[in-house]
Amino acid sequence: MAIEELVAVVAPPATPVDVGPIERRKQVEAELGIVLPDDLFEIAMVYGTGYFPGGIRVFNPFSDRYFEYVKMTTDCYRELKQAEGDECVPYDIFPTMPGFLPWGDSWGGCEFFWLAKGEPNEWPVVLVVGRQPDVYEGMPMQMTTFLAKAFSEPLPCVLWDVEWQTENLIGKSFEPMRSAAT
Repeated sequence: MAIEELVAVVAPPATPVDVGPIERRKQVEAELGIVLPDDLFEIAMVYGTGYFPGGIRVFNPFSDRYFEYVKMTTDCYRELKQAEGDECVPYDIFPTMPGFLPWGDSWGGCEFFWLAKGEPNEWPVVLVVGRQPDVYEGMPMQMTTFLAKAFSEPLPCVLWDVEWQTENLIGKSFEPMRSAAT
């Protein structure tokens, strides 16, 4: 699914925060040591830093805090896996490959990952229920596809029931973060 399909259901802000430059992509990927899916950068260029409906945040690779969010999340899950084992965290954690690589979170404590395996644009989304790290659901689709569906049509999953989704996600707007300069 292309960025245009997400834009069709959630309008981007008129003045997004932390947008580009796209040339920074090479720096981000070099620092991580991995090629990331194209749609992460497409979302960052169009929406910038902020929150989608339901408090869903995509970690913006152009934000000064991107690496902090990725490290904080991977460190947490790595420690949890060491303490609780594979039954609690059934995936290896990035930078181990194939690995669990975070791309976002929500106000409700839910977390969004890719299973980084194979071609980056084909990485499936993995959803983790907030405060229940042993409750996962793989979604065999790209991040942009998942988001566009979540904001436009019934999408039953471990994170919500369709009634909550309809009330809190569908038809709602993106909220950009305020710029540090304002």
